[in-house]
Amino acid sequence: MEVKGIQADFYRRQSGATFWTSEEYDNEKAYYRGFNIEHGDIHKDVYSKEFSYSVRCVRNNPPVLVIDSTDQVTDSSFTAYVDFAHAGGARIDEKGLCWSESPEPTNTDSHESAGEGIGKVIFFIDSLEQSKTYYVRAYVKTPHDVFYSEEIIVKTSVTLPMVTTSGISSIGSNTATGGGNAILKPGMVILSKGVCWSTSPNPTIAGNKTTNGTGGGTFTSSITGLSPNTLYYVKAYATVEGGVSYGNQVTFTTTPVNETGTFTDTRDGKSYNTIHIGNQWWMAENLAYKMDEGSWFYYDDSATYSQYGRLYNFEAAKNACPAGWHLPSDNDWKALETNIGMSADVINNVDWRGTNQATQLKVGGASGFNAKMGGQKYDYGSFADIDVVGTFWTSTQSTETKAFYRGFNTNHTDIHREAYAKLFGYSVRCLKNSPAEVVLDSVESIEEYGATVYITINIDGGTPITERGICWGTSPLPTVGGSHTVSGTGIGTFNIELTGLNHTTTYYARAYAINADGTTYSNQLMFTTLVALPVVTTTNVTSITSNSAASGGNVTAGPGLTVLSRGVCWNTTGNPTVSNSKTTNGTGTGTFTSALTSLQPNKTYYVRAYATVAGGVGYGNEISFTTQPLSQTGTVTDTRDGKRIRLFTLEINGGLHKT
Repeated sequence: MEVKGIQADFYRRQSGATFWTSEEYDNEKAYYRGFNIEHGDIHKDVYSKEFSYSVRCVRNNPPVLVIDSTDQVTDSSFTAYVDFAHAGGARIDEKGLCWSESPEPTNTDSHESAGEGIGKVIFFIDSLEQSKTYYVRAYVKTPHDVFYSEEIIVKTSVTLPMVTTSGISSIGSNTATGGGNAILKPGMVILSKGVCWSTSPNPTIAGNKTTNGTGGGTFTSSITGLSPNTLYYVKAYATVEGGVSYGNQVTFTTTPVNETGTFTDTRDGKSYNTIHIGNQWWMAENLAYKMDEGSWFYYDDSATYSQYGRLYNFEAAKNACPAGWHLPSDNDWKALETNIGMSADVINNVDWRGTNQATQLKVGGASGFNAKMGGQKYDYGSFADIDVVGTFWTSTQSTETKAFYRGFNTNHTDIHREAYAKLFGYSVRCLKNSPAEVVLDSVESIEEYGATVYITINIDGGTPITERGICWGTSPLPTVGGSHTVSGTGIGTFNIELTGLNHTTTYYARAYAINADGTTYSNQLMFTTLVALPVVTTTNVTSITSNSAASGGNVTAGPGLTVLSRGVCWNTTGNPTVSNSKTTNGTGTGTFTSALTSLQPNKTYYVRAYATVAGGVGYGNEISFTTQPLSQTGTVTDTRDGKRIRLFTLEINGGLHKT
């Protein structure tokens, strides 16, 4: 008879039997088993696939596939370790992992394929939603069915904002000022933010806290109700649906209950009581020093001198305080008001502001400041309001003709802030010179090789700041003797970009200010630069056959970056990672070539070059290609007429077609 164009004869009927196996030797031959009635053993050999042998079918067992474990669960991803242990006798055309928010996901739901065959596979699944429950199953696809593993459940975590805690300033015996910065991620809604504090480490919002609005960005918090001379721990926080994020922890110690003292002005021998409120030393009496111009007794009545001191116009007031003391600025007064509990929400307002802060500062008040109602002298020359109104200059000008002052009235418990003409005559309270008040508010925009720091200097301590900036290092408490950047002079809020840092490195930073009293450092903040990934490009795919191809890539790396491995990875679904099929083509930077093998005919693949470093993987651009169909050619001679016939075998969509 003729089989597929080959003449064949039936022989050894009833004396022998032959059976095909599914194991191929090469493109032309396959293994078989032979039996003979004269033999008790079994013959094994390879013969041409064109022979016709008997077939005995074996019933398939279900494939064995197990999700061994999952880990590295984040707000958007997880890693699954799957063992496709046994095919059960069937051909595995595809294996993979599928997941859904509903139980019993299938390979028609979200899934990732890992090619054909059996083996252990690591799946990295990303682009998930935060705070969701996912049902996960491994699967294998055979020519006739799809089989699934036992189901596991993965719960993604909540996406939390990045929060930094500002340094503490305006520290008093029972108040202080803090704050922070809440950095949003895409799609995030911050429900509340503020600071929390405790006398024990790691405070939470279950204890004392402020609430300073919603949304992202920087904020300032008034910390009140504190105990004198006590160590406190503070963290900024931000809440989102389902969780709370905390910033770094900072500490501070409140000042003791207001201390008192005395000071003698060597210019005229007059002694003044002094009071320590927060971190400021104030005169507790109105200044009485006589200036050559611009100072007066109230209606030249010497009887008011000992109780109320003198009234000064602005130009005289600027130079009236003795050496080591100065006319307080508007910010100095704000620090005093903050120390006695004025809210940050109103402290910058003009007109009457606060609650009972004036009561605390008046004669007999709890602070010991003893603000005296010395009246005022109008710019046209008249005196008024003694024993009813107390007015005090600040050193802060608002215009060329006006400067800010503080006003007290016997009928008000709050404090007046406004700018009036410099020709008015007001009282003066001198403030002792002190170190500048420097706060490192936050470190933001942290990248692989840089970051941006935000700094506030509200108070110069009484002498001008001649240099200010930031210093940093890899050890705590950096100084200007090490790495530092200068950023101008004077008080104010400013930011500095740090560059030339090392990736994946922890740094310590402190702001600083220099004046005649020396160098003052801020609180210290710690930050870690990001992992630096190499820049990778993928080479075009060439030499494409039915089961192989060639590609490669090019790797460049930033300073101090060591490339541990490189190669290409591929799959049939897109966005391949190193958990899919991959090559390993050495280490270091530069170009490389890769051989992609064990591919399936007539199938589309997606390829990316990759390079690994400590802490991460960098990927190149994605390229797709399609393997060639599987084809074979040959000839056979028909013995009946001697004609040669050309044979062509082509695999199309997994099936063999012969012509």
